[in-house]
Amino acid sequence: MGLCVSVAINIIECTKNIQKESVLCLGEQTLGFSIRDLINSKNTYNHNVDLDKFNDLDSSKLLNQELFFKTLGYKRVDTLDFSGYEGANILFDLNQEQTPKEHINKYDLIYDGGTLEHVFNIGNALKHLTKMVNKKGIIFHSNPCNGYVDHGFFQISPTLYFDYYLTNDFKIIYSGIIEQTIGRKVYPIRQDLYRTLDPNFGSKNTPRGVLNFCTQKLNDINEIVIPQQGFYNSRWNDDKQGRYIVEKHIQIQKYRFLQVLFSLWIKVPYFIIKLLKSIKKYTN
Repeated sequence: MGLCVSVAINIIECTKNIQKESVLCLGEQTLGFSIRDLINSKNTYNHNVDLDKFNDLDSSKLLNQELFFKTLGYKRVDTLDFSGYEGANILFDLNQEQTPKEHINKYDLIYDGGTLEHVFNIGNALKHLTKMVNKKGIIFHSNPCNGYVDHGFFQISPTLYFDYYLTNDFKIIYSGIIEQTIGRKVYPIRQDLYRTLDPNFGSKNTPRGVLNFCTQKLNDINEIVIPQQGFYNSRWNDDKQGRYIVEKHIQIQKYRFLQVLFSLWIKVPYFIIKLLKSIKKYTN
């Protein structure tokens, strides 16, 4: 599991207004960047984040999970994992049905830096997170959504998180796919990409994409509702599928010229195939 500098910026911006008593990381997170890298990212892309708390630290120091979250103000940093081989202090299998009572409504922030795609009973895992996070607390996911064949059991589509969390009365703070083939380009997500934008969106635009998704629990939840997919809900109710309401827009880009070239390299064959099919249909 990992936490890169762009995700760190996302987390800081999305959680700046919540209380910071305790954070739960799903798996021990590896941070491959220094305090200087964090500050440089803010300055380069004009992120609206406050990094003053990091100024008193050695800027060349590599951050780790404990230092990062405690510098942000969290008093307790817990790690949950199936096994203790990476030093987790909470051992629990997210496949299980029952959430441990001692962890219900306990955390102000839960960070999933690449765990849920490895959990076979992903529905149970989502239920556990829903119960473990405090009212007004934040759940932040960062999971592969395209181009990671056999990385885990699943590659996660935005519709999974949108439909689950909206059905259970969460507020969507942020949703974006980070394309990682060349540098980083972020596609903010506010709609069903497959049906309302382009069925080939993934292969054209995010051949190697990671989904960052942040959501806030608005109320205490007595009963968790299993969602139906939003597209089919709209069809059953004779209604068009609307756009999702997402609070924040956070853009992180590098190597724009190379990204444009790569995007054209991906898109041009699709355009040619579509053109040839149109010509064939017309001539027939």
